[in-house]
Amino acid sequence: MIALLASLALFGIAWLLHVAWWRLRLPRRHIAALLCLFAAVPIGAGFAWLALPLNSLLAAAEVPAVLALYLGAAACYLIVYTGVEQTSPTLVIIRALDSAPREGCSSADLARLITEDLFVRPRLEALALDGLLAPAGNGWSLTPRGRRAARIASFLARLFRIRESA
Repeated sequence: MIALLASLALFGIAWLLHVAWWRLRLPRRHIAALLCLFAAVPIGAGFAWLALPLNSLLAAAEVPAVLALYLGAAACYLIVYTGVEQTSPTLVIIRALDSAPREGCSSADLARLITEDLFVRPRLEALALDGLLAPAGNGWSLTPRGRRAARIASFLARLFRIRESA
């Protein structure tokens, strides 16, 4: 039970630090910042565990279980965060339909919601910031890192039988 509570405490601390950091100042690279934050919390807790007499509360044999649950929860959180970090076309459509429950929305109404400024440009800028794209002439091209990411994504799409257009 102590291992579960310790994992939840670590995750809670990381989440609260995330909220505080984002409220004070948004980092340029959200995912990289979250990875550092979620890595720093158990490292800091490890130093506290060694420096303070906390080993009476949590035995050394329980530390791997605490880390396994914490890292699993952190990975899930990062996956969810990437889904809500950018504006989701599905959520925009659902919100539009929810705000017009009686009359609904036509296909033309919904098509006007999906704009380049809202969906395409922010994603291109984020990919460029992460080094996956580079400006090329009047458009964009994949960097070597972007090509590797595209190959991995294509492999995973084939492996899980996901439509390439998904």
